[in-house]
Amino acid sequence: MRMEVENNILEHIANTYYDLTKTERYVADFIMANPEKTQYLSITELSAACNTTESTVTRFCKSLGLTGFYALKLALAKSEKNGNTKTESIAIEDDDLTEYKRLALSEMQQNFDAIKQTYDFFDEEAYMQAVKLIKEARHVYCMGQGGGISMAEEVKSIFLTITPKFTVVKDLHSQILTTSLLKAQDLLIYFSYSGATVESMEIFENAKSVDCPVILITRFIQSPAAKDANVILQCGSNEPILKSGSMAARFAQLQVIDWLFEMYFQSKNAENKEKRDKSINALSGRMF
Repeated sequence: MRMEVENNILEHIANTYYDLTKTERYVADFIMANPEKTQYLSITELSAACNTTESTVTRFCKSLGLTGFYALKLALAKSEKNGNTKTESIAIEDDDLTEYKRLALSEMQQNFDAIKQTYDFFDEEAYMQAVKLIKEARHVYCMGQGGGISMAEEVKSIFLTITPKFTVVKDLHSQILTTSLLKAQDLLIYFSYSGATVESMEIFENAKSVDCPVILITRFIQSPAAKDANVILQCGSNEPILKSGSMAARFAQLQVIDWLFEMYFQSKNAENKEKRDKSINALSGRMF
């Protein structure tokens, strides 16, 4: 178990995030956003960067099952060596690059990393279970907060080419009313990067009270919302706390949507091909 933690330290931090104390999460946030930089910091420098104390950093390491700060740095180094911190690096130090081209490449690197991390989290059994729930559902309601709403729109948009049973519910008031009237035959797909918003707790409680199954797309599989979800599809992207709603996080969630749709499509290939052909024909007259 310890070897597994050391070789996949960022994944382990993400999975245990909500078991950490509030001050330990400051350390976790910094490390997930700066895994390479952390390897070269002293415990004093790390605690200062996180606006916390050296003792908090030490407790954080112990909470992960590590012997101490050096073991944490070693685990980060091993994780990088095994390819768990990032994809193949894009050359952004080229002297010929302008400031903005360098910025563009840096952002693109983060997007690549997010998709690679999402693949590392790919759980075939969870996706198959999600496909089964979609097949069985009378109606599928897609929700989220903030950037999660745009993801709810995306999942509806792609599934609309083969089934009309997806509906997006946008504002919180409507979400609470809708989930209070759900049935066990319905399905809720909810997008929450943190899995820890107050709104998701109330919405999930409503769904749970009527035995309506929930698919949660989140970064943190040990989050409060995850405890009430029937299926968890984990996305990547170690999003800095000051960069909430980043494009990298959205790319990661879009990748989850893409895999979910393709697996659903393939599960009823002939039938879905026929439905997609009908959709294409319905729109063909509206294109120049």
